Amino acid sequence: REGLNLWFTKARKPEWLAENVTNPFRHWDGMEGVPASSAKRAANLYKALRGTLVKLAAEPPADAMDRAREAVIAYTRPFNRMRFIETEEREDVYTALCTVLDDLPEGVLDREALLDTFEEIRDF
Repeated sequence: REGLNLWFTKARKPEWLAENVTNPFRHWDGMEGVPASSAKRAANLYKALRGTLVKLAAEPPADAMDRAREAVIAYTRPFNRMRFIETEEREDVYTALCTVLDDLPEGVLDREALLDTFEEIRDF
């Protein structure tokens, strides 16, 4: 179009898109100040958290909340060691957790208790 300037700086292969379409940290990949290893680590932490909580919500064992808390702790602690995290990245980490919790069936796991666990553990 006239007057429209468009350019691609970091084109991605279809495989990358397929793998990252639901990754809330996909924009960290290539983001200035974010190491590539941290972007990959964040995506893996999200996938692990989602997988664990979905499994716990589907067939909740007696200790489901304890295991869910452990999953939230395992998700949060590695972010504490990522020294580049500032306001935007902090919101990304929190929003990703909330998205997982919002996608779970209501009443199976205590959402507020898991968010409290996140707040207790988080140091960023």
